[in-house]
Amino acid sequence: MKPVLIMTTVSDIELGKTIGKILVGEHLAACVSIVDRVNSIYAWRGEIYDDVEYLVMIKTVLAKAKKVFERVKELHSYEVPELIMIEVSDITEDYWGWMKDWLLSI
Repeated sequence: MKPVLIMTTVSDIELGKTIGKILVGEHLAACVSIVDRVNSIYAWRGEIYDDVEYLVMIKTVLAKAKKVFERVKELHSYEVPELIMIEVSDITEDYWGWMKDWLLSI
């Protein structure tokens, strides 16, 4: 089992909270952190945008990543949501143990 961090952005904090509560409630994530108000500059359909978004950081395991991606796409308001996964190379044993306890408790 390998810990991963999956990131997405959302247009409003309530959507981020909804996604987080569903993912944790379904044991797809051990924790979801939402970073308040980040500036995102991106290209979309030939235009450059400068928007305020909320960064959603999803702590889970590689084995559940595909399902996390699917659920986020189902719940997200964007046509093409950002979904980026980073493999975690170091993690404290106590936090990792807590994550595994929740993610494997169903």
